[in-house]
Amino acid sequence: YRLFERRVGRGRRSLAVSLLLDESASMDRPDKCRPAQLAAIMLAEVFEALHVPFEIIGYSTEDLEARTALRLGLWPAHNYRHVRCTRLKHYLYKRFEEPFYAVRTRLVHVQPRHNNWDEEHLEFAFRRLARRTEPERLLINISDGQPNGDAENLIRTVRAIERQGCTVVGVGVGCDYVRRIYANAVV
Repeated sequence: YRLFERRVGRGRRSLAVSLLLDESASMDRPDKCRPAQLAAIMLAEVFEALHVPFEIIGYSTEDLEARTALRLGLWPAHNYRHVRCTRLKHYLYKRFEEPFYAVRTRLVHVQPRHNNWDEEHLEFAFRRLARRTEPERLLINISDGQPNGDAENLIRTVRAIERQGCTVVGVGVGCDYVRRIYANAVV
């Protein structure tokens, strides 16, 4: 009665995933931040159940660009909203080597913060992902699709990462702008 049943060993894993969460100020709406947080939890539970190594990185900057520009003496400060004047900030909610069940409560700290420079955060996550030994790499960015920097630069960055063999997926929360940026987009 078990004619077609056979045990399959786990063997070598073929996929590693980096999950990015936009924590910019534009996510400061209940229809954006909470769904992004829940989507990250759902994806994390799926990857954990499938034994896929993954990490979760929240991203923002240390402060608002205009406020930093004002502090630096750049005037008028509002002209510097789209010029990065402050450092990037990454929140490592889950590292590759950590089991999700041990760190899942860290995701309660996901919140809207300051600005986002998606292209630089994507590059940061890709560099971490590129160090993995798995032949397939997947980078997922959960965002409202409102980049703080130059959208054309973001598009070029996504394409450059994809040319290096990594699949990049943009998940849009509360906005379908990600479809203009990512070849692989889900809203």
